[in-house]
Amino acid sequence: MWQKVARRVIQNWRIALLLILLISVFFLSQFKYLTYDNRVTQWVPQNDEVLKYSLEVGDKFRSNELVVVLFRPEKIDPFAPSVLQSVKQLTQELGQRKEIFLVNSIANSAYITQIEGGIEVRDFLMEMPEDLEAGLKLKEKALAEDSLVNNVISEDGQWLAFNVYINPDEDLVKTFGQVIKPLTEKYLSSWGKVYYSGIPADAFFADKFVTADIKTLVPLVILLILLVLYLSFRQWGGMFYPFLVVSLASIWIFGLMGLTRTPMNIITPALPVLLIALGSAYGIHVFNKLLATAEPVPVSLEQQSQRLASVALPVVLAAGTTMVGFISFLTARLKIIIQFGVFSSIGIAFAALLALIFIPTAQQLFHLRAVPKKEGISSIYSAPLSFLAKVVERRRTVILIVGLILLLAFFPGIFLIEHQVNFSEYYPADSPPRQALKIVKEKFGGSSPLSLYFKTDQVKSAAFLRIIRREGNYVAALSGVSRPFSIADFIQELNYKLNGSYALPETDGQVANLWFFIEGRRELEQLVTPEGQETLIMARVLSSATTQLKEIERQLSHFLEQEFSQKIVAVDLSRVPPEKRWFLRQQEATRLAEELGWITKCYTSQSVSRSALENLFLQALDNVPQLKEIEVKERIQEAWREYIYSDSFDFYLTSFQSRRLFSSLQKLVDWPPEKLKPEAMKIFRKTIPSEEFDPEIAEDVIATFLLRRQEVQREMFVERHLQALLNLLP
Repeated sequence: MWQKVARRVIQNWRIALLLILLISVFFLSQFKYLTYDNRVTQWVPQNDEVLKYSLEVGDKFRSNELVVVLFRPEKIDPFAPSVLQSVKQLTQELGQRKEIFLVNSIANSAYITQIEGGIEVRDFLMEMPEDLEAGLKLKEKALAEDSLVNNVISEDGQWLAFNVYINPDEDLVKTFGQVIKPLTEKYLSSWGKVYYSGIPADAFFADKFVTADIKTLVPLVILLILLVLYLSFRQWGGMFYPFLVVSLASIWIFGLMGLTRTPMNIITPALPVLLIALGSAYGIHVFNKLLATAEPVPVSLEQQSQRLASVALPVVLAAGTTMVGFISFLTARLKIIIQFGVFSSIGIAFAALLALIFIPTAQQLFHLRAVPKKEGISSIYSAPLSFLAKVVERRRTVILIVGLILLLAFFPGIFLIEHQVNFSEYYPADSPPRQALKIVKEKFGGSSPLSLYFKTDQVKSAAFLRIIRREGNYVAALSGVSRPFSIADFIQELNYKLNGSYALPETDGQVANLWFFIEGRRELEQLVTPEGQETLIMARVLSSATTQLKEIERQLSHFLEQEFSQKIVAVDLSRVPPEKRWFLRQQEATRLAEELGWITKCYTSQSVSRSALENLFLQALDNVPQLKEIEVKERIQEAWREYIYSDSFDFYLTSFQSRRLFSSLQKLVDWPPEKLKPEAMKIFRKTIPSEEFDPEIAEDVIATFLLRRQEVQREMFVERHLQALLNLLP
């Protein structure tokens, strides 16, 4: 059968060559469809539940496709007016591009500042400093803001960062290469060094490295193969024909990738190298059998058919076993491994087929004659190989025993192999991605996003925000994770600037009042969905190394499983019996001690005794400032008096009316809210002129009096116990 097939191939050599030529031209025409895709999310099976959930959440909040642009001026301070002007222009131009969802930099980061009558949330760089001195003062202000440090400015104030989020519907690599990088270099490259980090940037540089590797490795392998072939055969035919076989096979396989629209990736450079290294062997076997003989005599058609048939089966079997090995890659989960296995096996099939068809048909076209084998380097091969064959034949038992001993010695090492994936390590040490990763780890806490997703009935709930704050504090204490940010942090900062208390409000209404100040800010879209039922805690991980990511995932999973293993309930302590109330207080002290321990670890990298904190909190709960205490009453009365006489008081009163109102309200200082509200309303009606009085405004003013009373109690509570707490902390 093989001889019949061989005879037909040789007899129809013109048709065979024409088909090879047409197929090669067709596959060459498909090269224009070759693309790169080095996004990690495209390598994992798209039906993977974890990936699907991650992409769904990332698309909802548009938090996955992050590019971190790192910038450091070389001969001028980052807060020089001219540099800040470039930073602001870049931020504005990037933000106007449709490919970009959000740009966050020192120019447009949310800055909460006090103004007359309240607070204002505005861009940090709303006004440009007039000179360097003003710029340095602005720099000090930026370094004092936790929300800016390690996010858009480094702790040493020398590096600035731009967090650029690409719209998930856009081509990430194209957007980075054609939008982000050119615009950044347009505005910043003249000032100093610019680096890029993040998955889109890594994919862009991976594409560049893949292209460079192909341009370097393929010619190098070709030269080495040609050199070995020439030294082995000592004739031009023996050098070029096996090389032409693998060249055509490479054209076919890359053309097939273009035809099927399969993008190239980070391991694609290995494909042509592998085809040249493995596929050339088939051409060598066929050429050696057909044209390398001991005598330079003409070879008849029958002899050619017999020789081709005799080598066809070994070539097919050799190619088949190699293909089976690569097809086994189909059991892998990563798409790039599967694709590599599939195209490698097809490439091997192409190389074997071309070796069996192209070389004998080319022999007919160019009327090649068999030539005698020449002595050369091939004789150098035969001497050591002959010696090795004799040793193996004479020492079979010894070799077998030694082989078994080595097998038993090395076999346990299989179980010591660790899975480790760290794509940053794949780049050269001096490459831009590696340098950027080093900077972003040292100065900004990493560039790989870590998000915790929560779904609830209402994010604006004061109780839910406490849960978010607690989970965020735990994340902050994890090793290898940057300081997280959530909507709870935003609300606490607003409360601090408005009321002087860095804490979450106690009621939903108070949360709504603070929420008003951030309504419409673009940053809010990355933290809370428009419906207000889903939110994220956002952080970054220092390294994408597998071991570190697994450890972070293990700790988070264990913690969240404990946190949400039971249903969350709200408890009104006033309705709980005293003995059960104390138990709840103990639980509260434990949770507070845990949170303070996490916060301490985040800021100092040191631990604090949780039991000591629990005892302190329990003692503090026994010593809460009571409304009946004279000192407490006096402080509350003073706070109420200041409020009545302040410009922010909602009713316009004369001095006499103000004194009368304050005198009447003093007796209500220690009254419970349910009694205070109606009595205060009566006093307001008597004291405030009818044309000035408004019941709704009066209700708001009474609520403010109650709030001021709570604030005084809280301040006195802190004063009593703060020093004892500080003594426990590092």
